[in-house]
Amino acid sequence: MEMAADGSRLHYLPIHGCCGRWSADGKYYFYQTSRDIWVLPERKTFWGRVKLDAPVQLTTGPIKFGATTPSADGKQLFLIGDERRIELVRYDHKSKQL
Repeated sequence: MEMAADGSRLHYLPIHGCCGRWSADGKYYFYQTSRDIWVLPERKTFWGRVKLDAPVQLTTGPIKFGATTPSADGKQLFLIGDERRIELVRYDHKSKQL
């Protein structure tokens, strides 16, 4: 659940992630799942009610993203990507080489 500081605009955020941040204009909620970044657009209806649109996946792939931070002007999204690499090597004792 989320609401404004004055107790108004109470609504449920239907997400299964963590570490969410709102854009500066309050129209987009960025959050992360185990590996990817998603955005949940928010808009007001004709009657002034808040409506949450379907979440949109922004990243995909082998890189694990996190630390999502929208810019102050709302035009950029900063995040950290981490790609773990593992290499299997064999040491040859006779030649003393990997």
